[in-house]
Amino acid sequence: MTQCYADYKFQIVSLDLCNGKPTAFSNGNGGQANNPLTTVWTIRDANGNAVASSTNLSGLISVSLPYGSYTVTYTVQDLCNNLAGPFKYALILKDCKAPSVVCYDTRAALMNGGTGSVGVWAREILSSVQDNCASSDQLKATATITLATANSAGTDTIRTFTCADFNAAKTIEVKVWVKDQAGNYNFCRTIVSLQDPLGVCTRPITTPLSGVIWCHRFRKQPIGC
Repeated sequence: MTQCYADYKFQIVSLDLCNGKPTAFSNGNGGQANNPLTTVWTIRDANGNAVASSTNLSGLISVSLPYGSYTVTYTVQDLCNNLAGPFKYALILKDCKAPSVVCYDTRAALMNGGTGSVGVWAREILSSVQDNCASSDQLKATATITLATANSAGTDTIRTFTCADFNAAKTIEVKVWVKDQAGNYNFCRTIVSLQDPLGVCTRPITTPLSGVIWCHRFRKQPIGC
């Protein structure tokens, strides 16, 4: 799976009181110059390894991290070495953005003269696919095709249309679905235009016969024998 990153920002707001009056304030602007508060923060991954840390006067956490689960720990200290914390909270960064999918406007499909059917591949209908993590090839590999009335992606990477489909409706609306590595789905719609230049779906139906034909003879004159 391709490793993807997320930008994460969090502002820690701290207030220091002396005799009921604020003497220091950290709000992202560096606090009061005469008595700033110092924030120390550390982010650890699921294995307990520190992946980011900082000591600053702004109280701002700003990092770019791979998607995953983390623990954020921070403390705040004034100039008299009074320490608040440590405070801790869980952080989960995940991909919630669905891929961008565009289909060709129309996909022509020629009925096969021998079988009276045609298979349409989902990936052949895709004009473009993009994602913040997965490549276009990775997305196309997940492509499935359904009728436009379907509410889920299904598992068909190819859909076969027959003469029954051609005779019922020569143009059929379909959906093509793709899925990124985080399981986010998206789809596009297009029209499959069934074409039958050989007339395989409209020719008269004939039934082959086999067996023995007996001819009735009147006296000595054969009739068709």
